[in-house]
Amino acid sequence: MPFLRDARSACLLGVVGALLMAVGDLLMLGVPLDGVAYAAAGLELMAELPVQRIVIGGTVAPVGALLQGLAAAACLRLLPDTALRPVVTFGLLGLAAVAGCVHLSFAYMGVLVHAGPEVAPVWPAVLLLEAVLLVLGAAAGLPAAIGLAVAVGTGRSPLPRAAVLATPLSTIPILSLLGLLLPAPVGGPLLGAAFNLGMALWWGTARHFAPAGPGR
Repeated sequence: MPFLRDARSACLLGVVGALLMAVGDLLMLGVPLDGVAYAAAGLELMAELPVQRIVIGGTVAPVGALLQGLAAAACLRLLPDTALRPVVTFGLLGLAAVAGCVHLSFAYMGVLVHAGPEVAPVWPAVLLLEAVLLVLGAAAGLPAAIGLAVAVGTGRSPLPRAAVLATPLSTIPILSLLGLLLPAPVGGPLLGAAFNLGMALWWGTARHFAPAGPGR
């Protein structure tokens, strides 16, 4: 797709996709608690929300994941002529695919939470699937995040080296920590959406500094 060969266009898809996923997070888990209470509540949060809202969130988020997967094409221009390019590009692709599945599984868990104790036999398999997805997401996303930070921080990208502070390796932990520390009603929802808000900050920064025109 010629559209995706333009880094700025691809990064814009990343911004929109990450924000859609953040909206999905807030729809599924956006209970106005402080960060500590939010982290401790776990799946109990879903019991406080209408099941229809959870299902909508689980439907919106995979669309955002698809857009972020397409945005990985931006790395073909953001990391020209570097051995880190395939690690970052395919890592982001894998992370987007797994993230879409994670959100779908969260929506399913929300339905189970509202279904009551009669579905208890299903929970072990669902929780095992969720754990596997999280491991796969970390296996894809962590090397990509490290590679991206190394490439930007060492000047092997069109972005200024200071933009390493806007890479997911920085933005996601910082936003997560803020969410954990902030009081209600901001802390909990921020903690829940920190991952995708951090990705949105990265794609927005990358779009600002990305070269114009089609890549190779």
